[in-house]
Amino acid sequence: MDRSAELVASGVVGEQTLVLNVRTGTYLTLSGAGPRLWQLRQTHGDAGAVRLASAEYGVREELVRVDLDRMLTLVATLRVRPDRVRWSPPRATSLRRIGRVPPRSWPTLAGTLCLAAAVEVGLRRLSLPRLAALAGMRLVFDAEGFPAQSPVAGGGLTQPQRRRVWATDRVYARWPFGDTCLRRALVLGFHLRRDRPRLRIGASVGLPASSVGAPSDRETAQIAAHAWVETPRATLLALHGFESLTTPAGEQRPS
Repeated sequence: MDRSAELVASGVVGEQTLVLNVRTGTYLTLSGAGPRLWQLRQTHGDAGAVRLASAEYGVREELVRVDLDRMLTLVATLRVRPDRVRWSPPRATSLRRIGRVPPRSWPTLAGTLCLAAAVEVGLRRLSLPRLAALAGMRLVFDAEGFPAQSPVAGGGLTQPQRRRVWATDRVYARWPFGDTCLRRALVLGFHLRRDRPRLRIGASVGLPASSVGAPSDRETAQIAAHAWVETPRATLLALHGFESLTTPAGEQRPS
């Protein structure tokens, strides 16, 4: 089994090449020949990367294979399992709030609950590209996006779409497994799938350690991760200061 099967994303932000797991908030920063070796592995696989890097750097294949194995071992540490969250029944106040939901919104709310449960399973079983595709989204790493749209949930959306965004907010306000941008983005992507949404993964350098997606090593530069959704109608979950991960120059991501 590919040891990076649960890897969320890799790419360039600023001048740094990151291997990033948005779900756990852990990351690696590649330096030296690391970015080139990772790039070759993304496009040519393990054996091809070893062969091409050996020829490119004039190093024996055995030594390149050792470096690649060491890199993949570090990448495997990104699959740290989060602490298990114990479910507790909703409080009486929450039940009263559910009772105040208009009946016409009950199907949307129920559907969103099912989507949230499916995303929870997918985050533990699938790679992000596969999970995004099942949600009707395309994971993008290009530098260009849709024309600037309103980041406000209701901007440019139809009434049914606004109702689905509202249901997503309502579900994750009380979701027992954690309210993260990636979970919300995947659910919203499925709700807006007719608009051909894009899923973007971004990072921001220099944020305080308390920020969402705080890095595993707080002695180094602080890097936070964030996920958001782009459609021709609106941009959802975007935050100021986060730059989308992009594909290194000369690299083509496998489809």
